[in-house]
Amino acid sequence: MKLLLLVTTLAYILLTAGNFSSAFSPPLHVQCSAKYGMPMATGKDAAVVKETLLVRLGGEPALRAAVDLFYDKLLQQKSLFKFFKGVSMDRLKDHQYDFMAIAFTEIPNDLNVLELIRTKHSRMIDDLGMDENHFDTVAGQFVETLKELKVPQTEIDEAVAVVLPLRAAFMKEEEAP
Repeated sequence: MKLLLLVTTLAYILLTAGNFSSAFSPPLHVQCSAKYGMPMATGKDAAVVKETLLVRLGGEPALRAAVDLFYDKLLQQKSLFKFFKGVSMDRLKDHQYDFMAIAFTEIPNDLNVLELIRTKHSRMIDDLGMDENHFDTVAGQFVETLKELKVPQTEIDEAVAVVLPLRAAFMKEEEAP
């Protein structure tokens, strides 16, 4: 039921989206290649890179701006305060940027994203009670961020399709799909 509510809410927000773009910044792929072993496309494969969600969102500069705005919004959510206490926001934003850069280009086949998310958030899940309700709040702010940046409807839909399955990482094991 909560998932249906989230999807319905996201659908409403998605219907009101606009448009934004920026120039593609190749250094992102160089960074991903060095950090995560993702090869940088060249020659005929470069055309494929230009079609990634990241590029359609505006590339590296747009993603950095989106992550900054996204965290500004998250820090305004009282239900999330305890998760940010004592955390370096610059470091957290860098991690978020790196994750989204991969998620919005190509996730390596050997990367279990759900397990990665569970591992990276284990302290918050186990010790601070982070759950799917918190995920819903974060996901809502993510969509609001894209909406505020006037991201086109099709790109918001695609971004939500990448992010929404991660909700399972925050559910109790007996509830997770």
